[in-house]
Amino acid sequence: VEKSSIGYRVAGRILGQGWLDVPAVLAAVMGRGRDPDVLLEQWMEPERSLEETLAKEQAWVESSVQAARAYLQP
Repeated sequence: VEKSSIGYRVAGRILGQGWLDVPAVLAAVMGRGRDPDVLLEQWMEPERSLEETLAKEQAWVESSVQAARAYLQP
């Protein structure tokens, strides 16, 4: 979340690099005896070209999946 001149702008981040306290969320859900499916959704600003955007998206996915696996290790 970033302050702008007329309000706030919500921008996507790689999992674990934003404001969300991922361990706390997982502890709250799994602490109630749940074993949920985890879906990873990312909002990403496009780059100047399609090629740059796709490369950025690939990097984000790889980093976020790696982070998700680490968070979900027992």
